[in-house]
Amino acid sequence: LSFTPDDGVRYTPQEDDKGTLGVYDFHITASGRVLMVYLGDLPGTNNLRRAVSTDNGWTFTFDRADVLGDAALGGGPNSFVDPKLIELPDGRVRLIVMKQGAVYSFVTDDDLETFTQEPGARLSPTDFTEFSVGALFDPVVVRLLDGRYRMYVTAGLGGGQDHQGLVSATTP
Repeated sequence: LSFTPDDGVRYTPQEDDKGTLGVYDFHITASGRVLMVYLGDLPGTNNLRRAVSTDNGWTFTFDRADVLGDAALGGGPNSFVDPKLIELPDGRVRLIVMKQGAVYSFVTDDDLETFTQEPGARLSPTDFTEFSVGALFDPVVVRLLDGRYRMYVTAGLGGGQDHQGLVSATTP
């Protein structure tokens, strides 16, 4: 495949983003809006924000900060980061995020308005017993043809972060 760059910029960080934009993902709603959830203010609150496009993703407008309500926790390892969205068969959306080296999830409606955290971690370093994992980063989840889910995630191997590898886990 060959891609040609579009002219222009789709989104510029807003003032509270402090000029930084990190990991992001998109969801197209049933009404046709394109919603972007992204990590902003990397050196500060370092948390998720939302921007909305009503022109098929050509331009985005900042909608709101502190999507998961963690801004007051001090940023850094206290924030949910590395967002990935996956649409569920019933039309809801699951948001997969990382915090303090483990993977968590939230469920929301099609418009990504209100996020409800699901109990416990989806995956943590201690779930791996055949080798030492220090932390997990950048989770991506796909739905398999048989209805199960597989998560691919970068793992800090050997108990630290100097060596990394791609690991996966699958729902029963």
